[in-house]
Amino acid sequence: MTSQCCYCVPLKAGVVIVSFIWLIYGIYMVISNAINLNDPEKYDPDLRNVSAFHMYSITIIVLYGLMVMGAIFGLFTITLANTSNMLFIYAKIAYAILAIEILSSIMGFIVIILFSSPILLTYLVIVAVFSITISVHFAMVISAYAHRKERKETATNDNKLDVL
Repeated sequence: MTSQCCYCVPLKAGVVIVSFIWLIYGIYMVISNAINLNDPEKYDPDLRNVSAFHMYSITIIVLYGLMVMGAIFGLFTITLANTSNMLFIYAKIAYAILAIEILSSIMGFIVIILFSSPILLTYLVIVAVFSITISVHFAMVISAYAHRKERKETATNDNKLDVL
């Protein structure tokens, strides 16, 4: 099990940082795709794949909107409701965010293949591998923090029972 985030940051601070990164990244993706939705000619001058581009942009807006909500839930969990049960829920949300990253990368591959852009495809492969790898690590950090919190809560409850 992971004991630190990125091999140098304590777990709780790492979970907060991860949540902020996902929040900022999700907001960026929602805003940039909303802007791109209004100007498809920027990516497809011939307008031959406009419907595919619109479908992609709308789907990305919805998926990353869910990521933003998950990150907000994570920040709420860490700051206000720091219990192992809530952290386990956030760990499941983190794995859902990982699934969103994988799904959006696959969709990006499909759209770039439609636009026949080998340069963008190479760029997307690099970005996708990096973002999926980082998201796997982030999800593991959140899960590790939830397990550590559960162990502490169990130990505290056991100590309270021993006193009684």
